[in-house]
Amino acid sequence: MLPEIKQIKTGVYQQARMALRHLLGNDEMINRVTKDSFFDYHAKGLHYLSLGMSSDGNRMKLYFFDKAATGGSHVLCPHDHVYDFDTIVFTGEAEDEWFEETSVDDQNGDRHTKFSFDSPIRGGKNGFQFVEEVGLRSLGTSRAVAGRGWSTPGDAVHTLRIRRPETVLIMRQKPDDKESSFTFTPGSDREPPSLSGLYRKPSATEYKRLMRKILA
Repeated sequence: MLPEIKQIKTGVYQQARMALRHLLGNDEMINRVTKDSFFDYHAKGLHYLSLGMSSDGNRMKLYFFDKAATGGSHVLCPHDHVYDFDTIVFTGEAEDEWFEETSVDDQNGDRHTKFSFDSPIRGGKNGFQFVEEVGLRSLGTSRAVAGRGWSTPGDAVHTLRIRRPETVLIMRQKPDDKESSFTFTPGSDREPPSLSGLYRKPSATEYKRLMRKILA
């Protein structure tokens, strides 16, 4: 079942903008959240700005997609997560495609190679590990523009397409409920995806520069 795309209440959207402005004016907090932020996060052109923790104990984060991550292709290979999360499109337009894992011989699915992913940014040391060859069948795509959002369970296999340059997503990440996630690469190649050139740590100055651009 595809996620239900909902209109976000105007007050929630405005509160998010106010919170970002408040963060931008607090150098002590900027220095703290910059340590948990990454440029070229998982893919070139996808930048992750940590926004700290919410009052209810969930991790808040912002994804900025520059031109390198925009277009008709998936930003990442299909994957799941170790946590449930909520997504708001702050600016721009995003499509979320969901998949069902099937047998490798399923004629309605496309052959993929399944890897477990022990993320290095979460303290993992194993990276990608081959699991098996499987089939993936697309369940369809949902589209959301600024002011709309949806919820995603951690076990949903999905990926995004970003339709407009400089799209910004705000995410509320709930607590982890499993140890590792899975990534599905097209075809039968058992060579794991390369992480070379990814996960660059920005400086506080770079963090603030990008946040000002988002709020301009």
